[in-house]
Amino acid sequence: AVIVNDDEVTCVAPHQSEGTVQFQLVSQDLEILVNEFYDQTPLQYTYLPPIEITSLAPSFGTIHGDTMLLIELDWTAEHIHLRCIYGKNLASVANIINGTMITCLTPLVMKPGWISVEIGIEDEENLTILTPISAQYRYVVEPTIKSIYPPRGSMSGGSLVTISGENFHYHDERSVHCRFGNQTSPAVFATDNEVQCRSPAVDEITREVQAVRLVGEPIRDEVQEIRIVGTPIAREIQWVIVESSESREAPQVVRVLLTASTGMEGYFKLTYRGFASEPIGVKAAPEEVENCLASGLFESVGVKRVLDESIYGDYSAFDVSFYSVPGGVDLADMSCDRSAVTSKWSGDIQCIIVEIVPSSTSLVEGSFELTVFDFDGNELPIILSVESTAYSLEQKLRSFIGSDVSVTKSKWPFTSISKSGFIWMVTFPSFHHSSSGIPLADWPLITVDDISLSGTDTALHVVERVKGNWVEGSF
Repeated sequence: AVIVNDDEVTCVAPHQSEGTVQFQLVSQDLEILVNEFYDQTPLQYTYLPPIEITSLAPSFGTIHGDTMLLIELDWTAEHIHLRCIYGKNLASVANIINGTMITCLTPLVMKPGWISVEIGIEDEENLTILTPISAQYRYVVEPTIKSIYPPRGSMSGGSLVTISGENFHYHDERSVHCRFGNQTSPAVFATDNEVQCRSPAVDEITREVQAVRLVGEPIRDEVQEIRIVGTPIAREIQWVIVESSESREAPQVVRVLLTASTGMEGYFKLTYRGFASEPIGVKAAPEEVENCLASGLFESVGVKRVLDESIYGDYSAFDVSFYSVPGGVDLADMSCDRSAVTSKWSGDIQCIIVEIVPSSTSLVEGSFELTVFDFDGNELPIILSVESTAYSLEQKLRSFIGSDVSVTKSKWPFTSISKSGFIWMVTFPSFHHSSSGIPLADWPLITVDDISLSGTDTALHVVERVKGNWVEGSF
């Protein structure tokens, strides 16, 4: 036991088979070997078997959350308060469908990316994780459907329908399908932003509006905007840019983890944007992995083997540092081919790719002051650090301007690697002046002032990217 304070100690539970045991706190005199009990209060500690996640679907969903996950467990869940745990610090209630199947709603997150999913139990004070190996779930930007062609077809079905849009997530084609009314059809990717599927047959002519959707994403109401030709309605966008002439240097670190319940043999390949590495042995030395990745796939990489005794079963883990990929490797474009890896139970072989250290976005550091003005002459000074998030700035602006203002943050510049920094993009609303009723959209320009920025040739400036405007009259 480790004494934390006068009222608390911590202990590590020893190995024990499933069941409930008596728990007591004792003082042991090592000289006379007599145990004296501090407290005779009867307490119990319960050992539970590990919970293994055998499947999780869908494998991705929107950052807004509320995606229903269907999770199959190698475990019988009965009369226990299960929780789905995301990234160690977010949790949602697990609903038991049957003995081995549960559902969970994903929580809201602020940015896309991979996150671990684990299963645990919760009592009044504590959350206990019971999964030895976590599953992986990907948060993505919400897909947008722009068009469907052709918009009509034969009642007998079989028409090839192409759906175009943005943010289609082709890394998991199994989770995408088309829905025509209450019938579904498998979908395949034609390009990054187009999917195709065959229309199903119908028994009678109908005027029902058919919808196309991605699994887990709600069907949204159509919004149409009427515009006056020559005077488009616009919301003003201003860019706040902080940059340095220093280029990005810190490498991105990606962990490649192969796991199985029993010993693995064979080799795997990493594929990036259509190009495959040389075959990599499951037990290869770091130098061998470097040579396989550098041969035709990446110019400069560094590899370290990961040793983690907490990983269940047999595993091989490598941390790969990428030095030559501007802006970093997009994990959505990387896949792992484990078809040549074998074990006693081949069905439980997993190959997981996660980002451990993101690519360096800037070498500029410090803080600056940003001042926003409204049309009544009021001003709001805000102190921002280079690492401040878009969400923190957005919340401060909304308290001053209103809920229609929005902020996003990106690496800067978008393409060049001769400089590095950040850009905050502020979108202001168009509205009528509160006292005069005059339509206003051309917001006063944000001002910025360097407080403690450091770096080589640092620069701080504001650009009016889209000038706000409005339209008046009748039609």
